[in-house]
Amino acid sequence: MIGSWGDPPGEIMTHEQNILIPGVDLGNVFIGMQPTLGIHENPEEALKAYHDKSTAPIHQYLAFYKWIEEEFDAVIHFGTHGTLEFREGKEVGMSKDCFPDVLIGEMPNIYVYMVDNTSEATIAKRRSYALMISHA
Repeated sequence: MIGSWGDPPGEIMTHEQNILIPGVDLGNVFIGMQPTLGIHENPEEALKAYHDKSTAPIHQYLAFYKWIEEEFDAVIHFGTHGTLEFREGKEVGMSKDCFPDVLIGEMPNIYVYMVDNTSEATIAKRRSYALMISHA
């Protein structure tokens, strides 16, 4: 991450050396958007990076997941797929050196996923320990 984005906190999603975690904190529930990969200013690069396992997440991405793990009991992802399960690391048998494992930590990961995309749902289950809940 430092090689890609410099020393923390970096320059993306920060204000006066503080990392921003946008969302709505309702006490025991936080509603937020999954962090950016830091390259959305260029749509072509952003689209390629979405599935690029060699793209290190920005510092705010790591801080987002670590804050949720510290403050809440679980994370619930909504959508067809996010970027967590596509970060750098082994395809199976995640370890402490794999970004999906580092990011999700010990949190239960509940994933509400579109039923017609089973191949990518399998990736989320395998690489981020997701409990899949399919919907039409």
